[in-house]
Amino acid sequence: MTATLQLRLPDGREIPIRYPSSPLMDAVVREVFSGAEYPRLDFIAAAGSAIVDLGANVGCSAIVFAVKYPEAVVYALEPAKDAFAFLVDNTAPFPNIRNFQIGAFDRDASARLFHGCGGSVTNSLFSGGLAADTPGETVQLRRISSFLREQNVSRIAVLKIDTEGAELPILRDLAGHFPQVDAIHVEFHSEADRDGHRTSPRPALCALPRPDQRSESRDSHLCRAAAGWPRIRRALAGNQDANASRVKPLSTDAVRPFAMK
Repeated sequence: MTATLQLRLPDGREIPIRYPSSPLMDAVVREVFSGAEYPRLDFIAAAGSAIVDLGANVGCSAIVFAVKYPEAVVYALEPAKDAFAFLVDNTAPFPNIRNFQIGAFDRDASARLFHGCGGSVTNSLFSGGLAADTPGETVQLRRISSFLREQNVSRIAVLKIDTEGAELPILRDLAGHFPQVDAIHVEFHSEADRDGHRTSPRPALCALPRPDQRSESRDSHLCRAAAGWPRIRRALAGNQDANASRVKPLSTDAVRPFAMK
């Protein structure tokens, strides 16, 4: 069964967001469009840069990025067939979103994707926990660093990683790109998750200082600081103790919700 959410954009347009109906999917879709899941980061200069959405699912986060950073190109990667079809449909009104039916990894490969028990948001390369014990489909994975080179992506304003347990291989492969990444949204999982004993994922937002930034800007490290999270986590690229007191708060506009009905 397909659910439809009517979304009112800041410019007044109303668009339908369609996704597979389930209590988990309903909650996740509304949470993303609440405005708090991916707040606008005022220190980011998105013009001429890329936003890379790894684990784009049905397109909610890609739409949020496209609206909040209209001057950037959003690269949305989603390997699952059904989720990708919703992604393409939902993001059609946004010319700055480019969709790719691939999963991000540290090498090119075909892999088994285990479908999420509560919805496609918990599809995973690892079975158990929130994913089924039997594989649902075979998907194509790309070494993400190679993919970015092929797309001529050098500077990344926002890197979002929500890949249900595949975060570490992706982060290791992208280590050489970090000096050209302004901020990273990542939902990370423990080793227990990858062993099939799924615990609650822990989200974080980290702002990485760029070499060309002035020293006062380098101290502006952000962590998850929005409503709906159990606590604020500081994820500093430099000296945590020295810079912790200089984390900038998010403005009201940064977490303004989309109108939904």
